[in-house]
Amino acid sequence: MRFNHSVKHATLLWFVALFCLIVLLFGFSHKANATDRIVAIDGAVTEIIYALDEADRLVGRDTTSTYPPEAESLPDVGYMRQLSAEGILSLKPNLIIATEDARPIRVLTQLKQAGITVHTLNNDYSAKGTRHKIQQVAGILGAEQAGERVIQQFDQQLSQARNQALAQRQKEGPQQAIFLLNIRGGNMMAAGRETRADTLMKLAGLENPARDAFKSYKPLSAEAAIDFNPDVIITFAHTLEAMGGKQALLNHPAIRLTQAGRQQNLVVIEGADLNFGPHLGQAVQTLSQKVRTRQGNEAS
Repeated sequence: MRFNHSVKHATLLWFVALFCLIVLLFGFSHKANATDRIVAIDGAVTEIIYALDEADRLVGRDTTSTYPPEAESLPDVGYMRQLSAEGILSLKPNLIIATEDARPIRVLTQLKQAGITVHTLNNDYSAKGTRHKIQQVAGILGAEQAGERVIQQFDQQLSQARNQALAQRQKEGPQQAIFLLNIRGGNMMAAGRETRADTLMKLAGLENPARDAFKSYKPLSAEAAIDFNPDVIITFAHTLEAMGGKQALLNHPAIRLTQAGRQQNLVVIEGADLNFGPHLGQAVQTLSQKVRTRQGNEAS
């Protein structure tokens, strides 16, 4: 009886030791491998890797990865919704960190079949979601301590930006703002609820009249734009350029009849401001300041 008990005990200890060894080998394999070649697919992922001081392991990024500016010097594997396995494989990566927005799925499958480790992260465009994504990337890279530092800085910057925005709102009153994704052939595409643009505006203390009208990005009729009567129009630099400049946008038949059009109130943001990465607080602060001081893009 004692002999059997000893054997069972020894066997149990052996399995426990084996389990611990597996956890050590696989749980920290990325951090242990100094020769990792990482391709980041999503602007937020790239931004997080830089914030963690792990950028020396990056060998490629997708087109949306434009922040920090030095990321643009990395090879571009294309738009994250139109990926090509060949372009990514040419960089010889052994680790890919992407988000669920990465497409097509078959390309990610091909990369896995090629022996590349692929991590696909969920997207939750909120402060909580950003914290979680930082934790995930830090865990994958074995940089948990750096992740704690980045989250602490993120919380401080975002809290400060939101407090400043709230103070400005209380002082000057609420500002109505609509975000235009693009304008093609005179047709406007605006951000409703459950969009990154709407969340950014909310964090900056702005009221989005489209929030209660629809979700996602939807066409905005001239009648709706006039009825919303925004105090300010927010858009991307490339949208403004495609329209022919500031005056061309503000002279749109519907926009010019709004408060924003009459007061020439236009604010331009960068695509990276909607990353919802570690610099979200900075994006909130910049948007709030631009809206309150009307210091948007002055291109004509």
